[in-house]
Amino acid sequence: MRILLPLALLAFALLAGAPANAAMPMGGHAGQFGTDPTTARRQNDINECARKYPSFDSLSKTYKGRDGRRHSCFE
Repeated sequence: MRILLPLALLAFALLAGAPANAAMPMGGHAGQFGTDPTTARRQNDINECARKYPSFDSLSKTYKGRDGRRHSCFE
């Protein structure tokens, strides 16, 4: 208990001193927290590639072509 209270007070002091838009990247709004147009576009590209190629691997962002090799969806 002795440690938790000072840590909580420190956290509150740090948050209280932060600018209003500090937690919102790219000047976003609270409803759009963590999203920006580039990220949304990239996610749409990944979804399209996954739909188009059943062998799509989301970790490497590649699919297996007819030649048996892995290819990037984004080149």
